[in-house]
Amino acid sequence: SASNVCVHRDYGKGGTVCVCNTTHCDTFDDIIKTSVGIITRYESSKSGKRFEKQTFKFSNESFYELQSGGKTVTINRNKKYQQIIGFGGAFTDAATINILSLKPELSQQIISDYYSQNGLNYSIGRIPIAGSDFSTRLYTYDDINEDLELKNFSLADEDLKYKIPLIKRALSLKPHLKLFGSPWSAPAWMKDNHNLTGKGTLKGIPGGPYYKAWAQYFINSSAKYVSGIAFHWYLNSLSPLMDLDKTHQQFPNVFLLSTEACEGSNPFVTDKVSLGNWDRAQAYAYDIITDLQHFTAGWVDWNLALDETGGPNWVKNFVDAPIIVNSSAQEYYKQPMYYSLAHFTKFLPSHSLRVHSDDTGAHILETVVFETPDK
Repeated sequence: SASNVCVHRDYGKGGTVCVCNTTHCDTFDDIIKTSVGIITRYESSKSGKRFEKQTFKFSNESFYELQSGGKTVTINRNKKYQQIIGFGGAFTDAATINILSLKPELSQQIISDYYSQNGLNYSIGRIPIAGSDFSTRLYTYDDINEDLELKNFSLADEDLKYKIPLIKRALSLKPHLKLFGSPWSAPAWMKDNHNLTGKGTLKGIPGGPYYKAWAQYFINSSAKYVSGIAFHWYLNSLSPLMDLDKTHQQFPNVFLLSTEACEGSNPFVTDKVSLGNWDRAQAYAYDIITDLQHFTAGWVDWNLALDETGGPNWVKNFVDAPIIVNSSAQEYYKQPMYYSLAHFTKFLPSHSLRVHSDDTGAHILETVVFETPDK
């Protein structure tokens, strides 16, 4: 259970948020491996439970009770699949602006909520290469026209003032933090629509000067070699999960990583930020489980924190986040999504290995089984 319990606040969205301020914020106890024959259950619920811990003694009686009315999971540890890389979130301009709008002790607490042992214990950080829609302006690292040699390539004020300071704080808590970068757009002068937005593609032909400049742009930014394939969740309803299996079969030595997810992105949803929404917590859990069932090696959330409108965002493309900042009140809110993430991030450290499982029973529940490094 949380060592400092949640202070609940109900906004009428089907659940509650946990309020954090300078006087109070809930944290997690260490996860301790139980002895043989003991089962530990951690539960978060719509009714207000937040990572509540209960222990049970396993017995034949409990097995038959579960078998008669529940779900039976059969595990084959000899059949192994993908290894976990980790879980994390994105240091967008919007996220870092919001976090640093709070008092220093609160901004540090948010980083701890994500990257410390008493928080979600994230092991990954995504860094947008230059700006994105979750910035206050449009920019790249080289906006000088036709600078094919990238002589004017440079970081932006947002990197120096917001992103890098918070990344350093995360690294102080997690020295082996894995970082990766991804661009929102190539510079406009490299694209045939001469715009950072829209459906433009790189000018010229593969291997031509613009493709070479774009490749150099990447080399100047977080990676030299491709070793994984990233995907987002936005069109999940249209793209079958079997596509992940097919990708793995075609590229078995390349890892799959879900690198962006958020609730509230549907243009028909009016509540971009929905404080206390329990359905969004369930959507996160379902997506993570089903991704893991299909060779995904990790799951990276989008913005670490947003304001009460779901921004800032220059396009007004507002969405939700596991942590919502209220800078005027100098407090922030842990959404149900935050605790949904904990049920994965707290139990699946890097190098956990998925093993085969079959399930039968009356309950319709998605399951996935892992062997952790400590067995």
